[in-house]
Amino acid sequence: MKKTLLILVALVLIILVHYAGPFQPLDFREHQVGSVDIEHEKARLMVIGLDDDGNIEDPTAIQKVSDTIAEFRPKLVFLFVHGWRGDGSKENEQEGDLGRYKQFLNQTTDVFDNHPLIRQWRQDRVLGIYVAWHGHARSELSLLSFWNRYDVASKIGENPNIFPQLQTLFHEAHQQSAYRSPVRVVLFAHSMGGQIVNGWLNQLEDPLDLHKQGKMPDLTLIINPAAPTKQYDRFVEQYHSRHKKQKQTPPLIISIASTGDAATRWFYPIGTLETAIGHKHQTHLISPTPQPKTSALCREEDTPFSYNLLCDEFPQTRLFRTRNGYYTIESKEEETSPYWVIRLPPDILADHMSFFDEDFIACTGALFKYSKSYIWKKR
Repeated sequence: MKKTLLILVALVLIILVHYAGPFQPLDFREHQVGSVDIEHEKARLMVIGLDDDGNIEDPTAIQKVSDTIAEFRPKLVFLFVHGWRGDGSKENEQEGDLGRYKQFLNQTTDVFDNHPLIRQWRQDRVLGIYVAWHGHARSELSLLSFWNRYDVASKIGENPNIFPQLQTLFHEAHQQSAYRSPVRVVLFAHSMGGQIVNGWLNQLEDPLDLHKQGKMPDLTLIINPAAPTKQYDRFVEQYHSRHKKQKQTPPLIISIASTGDAATRWFYPIGTLETAIGHKHQTHLISPTPQPKTSALCREEDTPFSYNLLCDEFPQTRLFRTRNGYYTIESKEEETSPYWVIRLPPDILADHMSFFDEDFIACTGALFKYSKSYIWKKR
């Protein structure tokens, strides 16, 4: 009874906010343009700012990133599309997603530059690309902007002009690959950023074919997506209409949801009348496992992130490690699609905003290792 009453009260409040929202004046912070200062000498960070129609605000932004790729010659490229209440402003760099992204880039570059074994891969130059949109409304009533910003995220995802330009950057980055030193590209999207990225990907006829041409990221991770399940259904339907079923398909796009994420588990379906990806489908299970006997490359003295990058057990057993213990990733059914959906417990991904925390990044290291060990080595 008490739970039902709380749900009814929440529905009434959301309805009131929904109808009040459009009448609230929205003011937005200005995106930074081009390069953003970053501490590590072997890292670079670039911002590409979008307006509410999904068009690039600075017409030179893509060329600036292209020039950086040509001059800096990165070996790892991370692209991040943030969620609601984020942007590319100076304020967000100080206390928001952009600041957390900078910290992630610095720490990752340090691992690839200084770890005695990982640095032998010669992937120690890291480029971060931050795709900024006006997810943050500068107002005392900014919480009322949810529906307005959700509609904007959908509109940006429907814009047909953005992703082809990003694909050009992916291809240029992959062209910098050398013998035994390939360039790897990883796309992160969070929350409403997942709505944007899924919209872009749904426009493609065959992402897998483009991937083999080097025009896609090596791995796309969509974290706690504030995006409807029907987007995932469309991915799988399109894939099976063009490709024969095959076992043990490596991941191309992984949607990851935390069971501790109240935002997409409860508030998103109440506010949109949709089920978020990750809270309906689940293609793979995460299970704790006892400490295994492993090879010499699985070094207990390493941080979990370094351990997962190095440990050669993962492609066979799908073993990975966090600060809380060891886990395996098991398929719920025969793997026939490169689109995975994983549900993580809170001890790996605590809540909606924990996507740059140490344990989750350790998990992504294992997923990155698994994806690059299969299809991508044939590029």
